[in-house]
Amino acid sequence: MPKAQIILPIERSKLWVGLNGGLLLGLALMCLATLGWALAAVVVLGGGGCLWRSVQCLPRGTLYLLPRAQGPLGRWLLPEGELDDSLVVSCDYLTPWLVGLKVGHQRVWL
Repeated sequence: MPKAQIILPIERSKLWVGLNGGLLLGLALMCLATLGWALAAVVVLGGGGCLWRSVQCLPRGTLYLLPRAQGPLGRWLLPEGELDDSLVVSCDYLTPWLVGLKVGHQRVWL
C-alpha cells in the first residue's frame, strides 16, 4: 500500500524577524551613543536593507513530502496551484521541538 503524502504549510518566522530587528536596533543605538548619528543612520539603512532581503529569501508556502524507500521527495506548491519539480529532502532531527529539513538547496526549520 502506498504511503500518503505529508502536507506542511511553511510560514516566515515573526520571532526571527523580531530578534534580528532588535539586534539591529541595539547596534544602531550603540553607534549613536559612541560614533554619532551619521554612522547610526548608515547602520540602520544598511542593516534594514539586509534584514528585508533576508526576510524575503525565507522559504514560504506549502511543502508536499512523498515518502519513498530511497528517501523522501519534496515538492513546493506554486502560486498557480501546480506542484514544482521534485527535490531531494534530508532531515536533521535535533530535538522534539526543532527539526531541520533540507529541501533541495533550502533549509526549512520546523
